[in-house]
Amino acid sequence: MPKKLSVNAKILIVVSFVFVVATSVLLANLLTLSLLPAAQPSTAVKANAFEVHILSLGKSQNEKAAASLADDYKKMGAGGYVWQVGDYFYVASSAYINKNDASLVQNNLKNSEIESEIVSVKFPAFTIGGSFESEEKKVLQKVLNLPFNAYSNLYDIAISLDTAVYNEVSAKLAVNAVHSQISSVVTDFETLFAGSDNDVLLKIEKMLKNILSSSNSLIGLLKDEQQTYSSLIKYHYLSFLNEYNNLIKDA
Repeated sequence: MPKKLSVNAKILIVVSFVFVVATSVLLANLLTLSLLPAAQPSTAVKANAFEVHILSLGKSQNEKAAASLADDYKKMGAGGYVWQVGDYFYVASSAYINKNDASLVQNNLKNSEIESEIVSVKFPAFTIGGSFESEEKKVLQKVLNLPFNAYSNLYDIAISLDTAVYNEVSAKLAVNAVHSQISSVVTDFETLFAGSDNDVLLKIEKMLKNILSSSNSLIGLLKDEQQTYSSLIKYHYLSFLNEYNNLIKDA
């Protein structure tokens, strides 16, 4: 007659059985995972298309003539940024996402006997092709969104300043916050992509350096004595948009 198993022997058998089952399940899971395709880096980063409507106070086929005219309008609070479209250099006062807003300002100027023209500029969707890791993709997405986001934030500040919601001190503090955001994005890009020989990334690097330089000028208050702070803000957010416009055309 077979001997009865001791309690310790029974426990050992149960533990061994559980270990074998657990090991089998683990091996099965590992085998399943090994058969799954490995996660692949994203192949592209894309910025959506948008359009802005520039209110121009004059134009010329001569860039110097347009710049001279721009200086006069800066004293009146206009951005005075010279923006080339085709064969003409336009004296841009501001840029609007909503064309109706541009039309309202145009009508107000007409009442003051100032002639103006609305020039619509389309920014097509822009894609950076390549194989990017998750963090690289996040940074590149911020980079592509930067020109529009910086423009939009500064636009709101200029409007608040023009309507006395902000005084010049509070406007400067708000501008400093935008500058910090720009600096952060540029630093992240340089950390991940410095030294890249990718042609598109090199052009993006050039755009970022120009935007950061412009932003540095804005917070450094490099201005004409007769130029208003509102005019300065408008000038620089127009420059941000034009830098992105040049990137799209060149890439």
